[in-house]
Amino acid sequence: MSLVHSTLRHRIVRVLGSGTLSDEELLTQRRRIVETCMLDDLDGLLVDLRSVVNSEISTATIERLARLDHSRCGLLRIAIVAPQDVLFGLSRMYHQNLQSAGGPPVEVFRDIAPALSWLRREGEQVIRVSAG
Repeated sequence: MSLVHSTLRHRIVRVLGSGTLSDEELLTQRRRIVETCMLDDLDGLLVDLRSVVNSEISTATIERLARLDHSRCGLLRIAIVAPQDVLFGLSRMYHQNLQSAGGPPVEVFRDIAPALSWLRREGEQVIRVSAG
């Protein structure tokens, strides 16, 4: 996975997944986002899993991630783009766990366009800046 910051009028961080996605990689990426970003100052997080070809993520990791992210209520919205059935299902599980714990709003999409529309206000344009 790679971390790419996308700058809008209101800040959104975009995480791009590719290849095989493992538990360790998912948790490492989450730590990296927390370390590099002031999540309380963001308007949203876009998790783009369209290029992930294989998932080695356990349901226990999804539950752990939702518990960790519950405390990040300053993050206004999380949009997950997961066209593959397995990733879509795991993302919905994350959504349900996070919402039942009172966490920030999360939506899961199969396509990027509705995810971006949900995250940003009309008229804003994405400017991508690589974080490293």
